[in-house]
Amino acid sequence: MLLKYIDMDKNWIKVSVIMPVYNSGEYLQTAVDSILSQSLKDIELILVDDGSTDGSSEKCDEYAKKDKRVVVIHQRNGGICNARNAALKIARGEYIGFSDHDDEYVPGYLEHAYREAVNNKSDLVKVGKKEYIYRGDRLVRVKQSCLPYRVYHQEDITKEYFNLVDADEMDCVWDSLIRKEIFYDNNLWFNENLKHGGEDIELMQRLIPLVHTFVTIDVIYYKHYIRRGFSTSTKWNLDTQEVKRMLMNEMINTMQALDIDIAVHQFDYTYQLLRQYIAPRCAFYANERCSLSNNEKRKALNEVRNMRFWFPFCDKQSVIRAWKKSHKYGMLYFLFKHRLYNAILFLYRMRLKNN
Repeated sequence: MLLKYIDMDKNWIKVSVIMPVYNSGEYLQTAVDSILSQSLKDIELILVDDGSTDGSSEKCDEYAKKDKRVVVIHQRNGGICNARNAALKIARGEYIGFSDHDDEYVPGYLEHAYREAVNNKSDLVKVGKKEYIYRGDRLVRVKQSCLPYRVYHQEDITKEYFNLVDADEMDCVWDSLIRKEIFYDNNLWFNENLKHGGEDIELMQRLIPLVHTFVTIDVIYYKHYIRRGFSTSTKWNLDTQEVKRMLMNEMINTMQALDIDIAVHQFDYTYQLLRQYIAPRCAFYANERCSLSNNEKRKALNEVRNMRFWFPFCDKQSVIRAWKKSHKYGMLYFLFKHRLYNAILFLYRMRLKNN
């Protein structure tokens, strides 16, 4: 790994922002400028060129020459987790922020988040985010997530865990400021074995039991763009589905670390199982790119149905509760309970066509 333009002065700074860069094309400039133009100036931006071949590597060097706050790491392609870990090892900030190479920070983000972090002695700060989903050049969906302002202490995190999961607060790191010592003191790194997504969720599940104070800010400060064929989040294969299975097991580990009784919270857990694992699995098998036969798809769904963390909670009352919370997941719960796999595949094919 070759490090370039690194100021060896290890003086403390407020925030290090980590951005893996791989063939970023036209989007890199907007992403970088949105960070360097933040009102909080005592920052560094660590660009990890992960083996780019489209000229992004040279662009990173140009930014470093223009702004001494930019640090560049050049390395062979090792994936997003490897790139983030490389940056974490040299970061000088009291807090760590993250950005994808095609996303944007909204003005005021770092100053506001850092102020809340310091004032509340917080290990973790989360801000509101807006996601733009594209198919080619066409914007097909915009969604946002923004919780009310609140300071959570450890007992609050345990109590509100499923509400936080349901609000997608455990889905990503790029809407976060995280105290650097959390990483260092607990040997907490991104899992480099994850090559097909899920790395943010997996890290957040391991991080949250270590957090003593956590702040949510009720302002949209991060713009996330999902571009089919460009964003790492759009990869589609069976390995992605196996990652989701692993993440559900990681959720169980987190619940145990937080002393959450799964028997007491069986509906909350099962609902997340539907939302985060079973529904994506059904969409996977319904997609025209899945080469399995219909019989193989039904067999695969039945294997999901018989998993140890599903069957004990598949009862009538849970189906009714799921329906009241979401007709979509309530219907899926009902169909899975009665093993109506053909109906599941048909409905998901229709949904995919309409999208």
